Amino acid sequence: MQVPSIGLSPVVLAIVGLAFLLLLLEAFTIGYAFLRRVQERRQESIEQPIRERILEIVRTEQPPYDAFISGLSQREYTAATRETQALIGQTSGTTATNLRTLGKELGMHETAVKKLNGSDRIDRLHGLTTLSLLRHPPSATDVRAQCLENAVLRGAGANALASAGTAQGYREALNVLYHESSNRLSVLGMETVDSIGRDKPGLLLDELTDKMADTSERELVQTLLVFAELEMDGEPVDGLPQWITTALAAENPRVRAAAVASLRCFNPGIAQYSTVAVSNAIVDSAPSVRRAAAQTVDSWANNEMLLAELADQLATEPDERVRQSIVTTLLSHGHRPQRPLPTAAMESWSWRAALTDIQAREHA
Repeated sequence: MQVPSIGLSPVVLAIVGLAFLLLLLEAFTIGYAFLRRVQERRQESIEQPIRERILEIVRTEQPPYDAFISGLSQREYTAATRETQALIGQTSGTTATNLRTLGKELGMHETAVKKLNGSDRIDRLHGLTTLSLLRHPPSATDVRAQCLENAVLRGAGANALASAGTAQGYREALNVLYHESSNRLSVLGMETVDSIGRDKPGLLLDELTDKMADTSERELVQTLLVFAELEMDGEPVDGLPQWITTALAAENPRVRAAAVASLRCFNPGIAQYSTVAVSNAIVDSAPSVRRAAAQTVDSWANNEMLLAELADQLATEPDERVRQSIVTTLLSHGHRPQRPLPTAAMESWSWRAALTDIQAREHA
């Protein structure tokens, strides 16, 4: 007697095959997770005691670097470099200084320079990060050769060059950031400009005098916004830097707004040119520029002339967001308009005053 054959449709075969593949995938995932966990536990068993030994060593008056390093196995050495780098970013003062010394004794800077000069972009970024943490600047030649291809690498390279806090390092960092091939700053690039400006504002102004002449509009706006967060001793005696003056008169309102914001860095008590520029911006044709003017006045100490001009502008200001910025500035400086306000301006004033009062009670 013949057993009848049962035909399986392609759909059934596909479902069976898919189920089998899913079972294999699940088995692989479980196995991989198990092996990964075993590896992590093994790594933790090495890293934790190494971390404790490192902290004990760097907190002594004369850290025994050589004795510590000579007693490390290969796995412990790898763990030591990893833990040292992590701890540098978590500590400060003498402990961080000793950790940087330990990192150099471990040869971390040499490994980082090799990564910088390698072909892999991620390795280059990792190498530059290590050099920045160690405050061991690479050569400017290496950075120019390896980091000019995009903004992220330029920012990392400039940050590494500036990491030691020297005037020469700052100049080299700015040369990289504002290289002729550059059209924008990365976040790290902007942070580097900010750190240079906070440490040596005069040097930053001097170095940017020529560099900003040929920069892209995007990079110009980014630089102006960095200046908005800085604090300068005062304006240059011969007036605002030419590149800021040019930006104040730019056709693009985004550039003009950023230029007005940049004036916050100057002390208004000795910043007559900035005061005139902000006065002009209060009645600019672009709402974004007028709003930047109100916010700049708010960031300065009381300037009765500009506050009075803002109060006059409030009466005729057509843009709600600008009115809110003006009212915020006037309220924060205790300045009330001297004449009755039209309905739209009065509504803006009442709403912002009520919100300010609520916020004050919440923080009381």
